[in-house]
Amino acid sequence: MPSAVLAHLRALGGNLAIARKRRREPLKSWAQRIGVSEPTLMRMEKGDPSVSMGVYATALWWLATPTATAPGGAGLSVLCW
Repeated sequence: MPSAVLAHLRALGGNLAIARKRRREPLKSWAQRIGVSEPTLMRMEKGDPSVSMGVYATALWWLATPTATAPGGAGLSVLCW
């Protein structure tokens, strides 16, 4: 896998972690919400390329839903790199 792709995955994972933390969402409940184990969530937040794109897409989808976005939150803008 090209190093540029790995760098973007790490950035995306890091930004997803930031978004979760800004919403004060614990690992356990966020993992349950997106349907993965806590270790898989931690790997996703590190940008692990072995985590399925479906997991990344589900996390992005939850962040884009109004009920998942905290009042005054940054929405998806925090995920842009």
